[in-house]
Amino acid sequence: MAQDHKSAPELDRFLVALGILAALLITAGVSAGSSGPKGWLDPGWVFAQSALLVFPMVIVALAAATWARRLAVYASFTASVGLPVLMMVDRFSHGWIGERFLSAATLRVVTEIPFTLLGEASVGMFLGFAVLVFAVIAAAFSLPWAAKRIARRWANSHRIPGPHGVLGGAIALAVALAVPSLRDFGEAKQAMAENSTRHPLCVVGLVPHRSVGKDIPVVASKVTEFTDRLGALTARDHHQRRLAIVDETRSMPLPDIVIVVVESFRHELVDPDVMPNLSRLAESGIHCRNHFSGGNATNHGLFTLLNGLDAVWHDRPIRYSPLMNRLLRSAGYEIGFFASHDRWRNFYMDGYINDEHFDEFVAAPPNGIAGDRKATERALAFLNRSNGSDSERQPRLALLYLYATHAIYDSYAEDRVFLPAADDRMLFPYTPSARSGVWNRYRNSARSVDRLINAVVDQNRIIIVAGDHGEAFLEDGTIGHGIRLSKVQNMTPAIIYVPKLDARTIEAPTYHADLLPTLLSAIGVQTTDSTLLDGLDLLTANDLELTSRVFSTRNYLDRDVALVGPWTNMSDQPFAVRASVSMRDGVAKPLNAIDTSGDLQPTQIDLDQVTQRWFARLLGIRRDASDR
Repeated sequence: MAQDHKSAPELDRFLVALGILAALLITAGVSAGSSGPKGWLDPGWVFAQSALLVFPMVIVALAAATWARRLAVYASFTASVGLPVLMMVDRFSHGWIGERFLSAATLRVVTEIPFTLLGEASVGMFLGFAVLVFAVIAAAFSLPWAAKRIARRWANSHRIPGPHGVLGGAIALAVALAVPSLRDFGEAKQAMAENSTRHPLCVVGLVPHRSVGKDIPVVASKVTEFTDRLGALTARDHHQRRLAIVDETRSMPLPDIVIVVVESFRHELVDPDVMPNLSRLAESGIHCRNHFSGGNATNHGLFTLLNGLDAVWHDRPIRYSPLMNRLLRSAGYEIGFFASHDRWRNFYMDGYINDEHFDEFVAAPPNGIAGDRKATERALAFLNRSNGSDSERQPRLALLYLYATHAIYDSYAEDRVFLPAADDRMLFPYTPSARSGVWNRYRNSARSVDRLINAVVDQNRIIIVAGDHGEAFLEDGTIGHGIRLSKVQNMTPAIIYVPKLDARTIEAPTYHADLLPTLLSAIGVQTTDSTLLDGLDLLTANDLELTSRVFSTRNYLDRDVALVGPWTNMSDQPFAVRASVSMRDGVAKPLNAIDTSGDLQPTQIDLDQVTQRWFARLLGIRRDASDR
């Protein structure tokens, strides 16, 4: 880096060379293999954008060099080196969550998703990512060294103009390269939005780009805020705490129950080629083919499953007293929890996933498919354990949480049949070209999990298999889950097997809140007030009840929900209505309609009315005779 004793001309040459090198490095780094509206001119357009961001800092540094030389050097260094590094981390951020690195959403991800997840990454992933980061940072920090050498050679050449002349020439070149794109800026802008990580103006937010969350235009504005909302919330809290079973309805003997929750579980996995055992179980039970989790992350999915409630209640006191555990204990069940995952506190689940609510509670650190096998063995030991005579044995419920289908998607060697499959050195985020390999690795993992599910299946037990949420593989512009309201992240399979019950396929939208009332019905238990459960009993619900209702599925990173209703299965209608909800304040606000990827979709649906009717039903505020 330049020092104070350098002459003014030498410092000026250094500053100009540093700025031009930074613009060239960005162009070379992000334009390779890209295409744009002007074909071969696309790299020129990227250079023009880089120049627009870097060269003003160079001009300021040149002006400041006459009175604050060290400040000029550091300011220019920060701008010239910082922008290439920003381009790299922004590409990582946008490839993962579909958002700019310089955004509130990314800040929320960094603060909300604990770094304990890093412990689940493979050594290969760490090494691969470390090499990539080192290469980018090394390239950026080599700029001052290269600029210094260029400045010295430049000083000995009489054929090259002075620094101001060279900078002026570089600016003129940038303007010339920008002209073709500026001539048809609408087309260029659209191409930039579709491939925004390659365009510096998108990275810093000066040009709009495809994004998620609050950047989606809001087309509805009416706030649903009932005058009696706070009283209704308090009443719901009170009644939920007092909800109990009607003792006279219990039938004896009660069957054992197994609930298997599969991490990051997609509908496509329920396929004879992928999960043959689960596919056979689906043919023998109730198969919910358009099923939703309570949200796109584990905390909201498990909360909804354990309570029979919309996940928006996760912000209320009911979060600390799961209804399933309380009601089934009252019915005489011994309840066990077995998981190869133990980081419940990190994701705000320790209020309802802890040893206080279970008679036997074993949660071990994640260890891939080996950890799942151990959890399955413990669940089987719990279910098969003898306590003396059969007449003295309590009925048992085992909740088994299998984690191997979480990235990095572990599997047994003999189940790696879908090829080519990514190995454990796969990088996050991955490119579209690597997607098929990661998808195959995920399917191989599901084959191994299928073996474990089959181990707990017994024709005399009630079996429920469901995912905690879905998983995105770039279909909605993101990777993973907990990031975006979309079909692949919020939907997950649900299969319910009840002994001696006829098989049934449900095409209407269902969700995790339906599982508790269905389970209570299957064992012949009634509650003191069934209206306190948001879900439907799928054993008795008719087609009209299933197709006319509205329910919600949450986003992990904010208060947004997707309202699922009659429109969801219609090809000419939106996938869901997006709304923002606060159950602490008793306020709901419709935002827009979205498609399966979570993008804005025009609609004729009255978003205000839909949101108001759903929210009124949720609070137990009857608005008219047609409300439930």
